[in-house]
Amino acid sequence: MPPPKKTSIPQLTFDARNVARASRTTAGADSGSHTGANIACEIAIAYPQRVNRLVLDGVSLYSAQEQADMLQHYAPDVPIDLTGIQFHRIWNFVRDSYLFWPWYRREARNCRTIGLPSADELHDKVVEVIKAARTYPIAYRAAIAYDKPARLPLVTVPTLLACARHDMFLEYFETVCQLMPRAS
Repeated sequence: MPPPKKTSIPQLTFDARNVARASRTTAGADSGSHTGANIACEIAIAYPQRVNRLVLDGVSLYSAQEQADMLQHYAPDVPIDLTGIQFHRIWNFVRDSYLFWPWYRREARNCRTIGLPSADELHDKVVEVIKAARTYPIAYRAAIAYDKPARLPLVTVPTLLACARHDMFLEYFETVCQLMPRAS
């Protein structure tokens, strides 16, 4: 069965709930980072009885203009062909994510200062993205489109917010905190 062309954070949340039900997972802590933070947030909103604590790490809050730009450029479909172009494109996507934010804006003003990870770590990250070459753009687009300003204030479970100093989403951290005043 071919993967869907589009999904949403609520759909991914519904899918996660079904996995939890099938595995008979009981209520507990939930956490997510970046795209996973969106899903964890929505799980806490939709099924608060299943989440007694929440940790969100690296939550983005794009302006309307940033969001439109990201939806158009950040996660393009990756053609799979006999020349192996998918390997080169994914390598560049992952590597350039360390060097620029966003990765496709390769200008001096978009340079990140964290440098590249070791060759082994970069290889491992690329392999993980290659495994999802047909589907990772779908989840990324859902995360970019997710209406966090409207959804974050709806979280009622105890929440810890975090964001590393080198995270590209650090610029949004204070606003995320303001949208979730009960969080710590």
